Amino acid sequence: MLLEAIQHPIRFRLLDGTHIRLAPGWPVEVPEPQAEILLSKAPDRVRVAEPLTTMSLSEGFVVEPATCQHPVYWESLEGRILGPAEVTHMAKETTIAGQPRFWLCVTYCNSLRWIHESLLRSRRAYEAQWRGGWRP
Repeated sequence: MLLEAIQHPIRFRLLDGTHIRLAPGWPVEVPEPQAEILLSKAPDRVRVAEPLTTMSLSEGFVVEPATCQHPVYWESLEGRILGPAEVTHMAKETTIAGQPRFWLCVTYCNSLRWIHESLLRSRRAYEAQWRGGWRP
């Protein structure tokens, strides 16, 4: 069964001891019995994802130069908070359902990266991870 996190990334340990990370917009295949257990225990944090063939396609994607001069921080797929990075462009994606989604194009370590709005984190969280006070 395909599952994804609703708002924030979460980690889940399968019965065989392996860990999976569920994040919004990144469906992960989970064995059926374990998926049902997770859905019953965390219905406010996890949902069944639509198969790739039926997911909402974007109706429009508009990219504009960024006017933001503040550095940004975000959570990587490994659960670490990265940054600071300079925002170069912003994009607004509108799904067929009319829901807006926002993306930031940032310059980090001499490369460009697109960061989804759900992965943005605060400078405070970034600094806390280095003091040992932050846990993914």
